[in-house]
Amino acid sequence: MPYKVCNHCSEQNGVRTLVCKKCNTPFKIESQDLNKQSDTASSHVKRRSGHSRRLKKRKKELIKDWRSLIRGDIIRVVGGSGTFYQTSDGMCHYLTDRGKYEVESIDSNGIHVRGLASRTSGHQFLYMGPLTKSSLCTSLYRDKHKLLAVSLQPRESNGV
Repeated sequence: MPYKVCNHCSEQNGVRTLVCKKCNTPFKIESQDLNKQSDTASSHVKRRSGHSRRLKKRKKELIKDWRSLIRGDIIRVVGGSGTFYQTSDGMCHYLTDRGKYEVESIDSNGIHVRGLASRTSGHQFLYMGPLTKSSLCTSLYRDKHKLLAVSLQPRESNGV
């Protein structure tokens, strides 16, 4: 099993862990530095005339008010979010498949959805409450899913 070692206390942690599980020392994330360099390099496009123009990157925004979703809305679940199992070395295994889902109904703790692709097919429940530890299994946690809007149904306006 891959792991990384804390420079402060020499504890073995999962490779995706952000802070040491023993001493809470944050790990340096090298990919952040690489992303800054690649963003500036790829944000300019050269035209045939030799001039470059800056491309606008369309930023995908997470759905903040999940309670406003209605039946028929299409949403995308972001990988690395939702209910997960945590191994003894700190690695998290997420139980909800990332992908597109159609909203069926909303309840007080989350969203009932139907998968739209072969790997997301069937009924799922997307938990949207706070991080909680399972009472059935000590390594199982329920956490909020990260959602992106794909195709939302038109809303009725309350205007004049």
